[in-house]
Amino acid sequence: MLSAALTSKGFKLGAVSALEGSFVFTKLRNDGLFELIDCDFAGRYRDAAVCQVGVSVTRIVLLKKLTEESVVVEVATVPERGWTIIESDDQLEAWVQKVIETAVPKAEQFANEHAESLLVLTETTRRKVQPCIDEILRVNDLDLYVRSLKSQASSDQIRVAKRLADWPGVLQVEGAEQIYEAACLAVVTRIRPSELPNPDLPAVMPLENAQLMWEIQLIADRLLDHAARK
Repeated sequence: MLSAALTSKGFKLGAVSALEGSFVFTKLRNDGLFELIDCDFAGRYRDAAVCQVGVSVTRIVLLKKLTEESVVVEVATVPERGWTIIESDDQLEAWVQKVIETAVPKAEQFANEHAESLLVLTETTRRKVQPCIDEILRVNDLDLYVRSLKSQASSDQIRVAKRLADWPGVLQVEGAEQIYEAACLAVVTRIRPSELPNPDLPAVMPLENAQLMWEIQLIADRLLDHAARK
């Protein structure tokens, strides 16, 4: 019901976490960013529905600073908490209707208000990773691309990339280990050997190095999006 309603308004299902009851719908803007409507169903019975709108550089991997969001209290029957308790099909239908009527225009409004600052903040990252993304998509075979990178990479580069891919918090999408391995290799193999960080030092810790984390996640997001379109 929700998916069909938002699809009719130009949104596509992006990030999904059935385990957490989270469904994110995105709509590509002319500036390359994505408007998003994030619907979360919390509680023991997934009966507490929360709707957020936002704008993001990414479509599937939603990460702080790459994504800005705000709760749509107008959709909530409990505004102070931002949620609506749904206990019947009729209540679900009414909530979905509110999302369509309220959240869709609010997503556009929110994106218009925050797009410029998000583009400025991420300009360096987007420009830096675009050649990586173009190369991966041109090969159009993730296995082949990873093998090619490894054949050209030094043992230190492979070690650093493996450390990054395995670092807690880097893998943002369950089951996407190969994609994150490719993203980390793509980032590391473009670092000059003399500037390659020691994997045992804080500089390589992606949770403490925002620029590094953004590069990995942006490449991973584009690969995930490409895979979803096949």
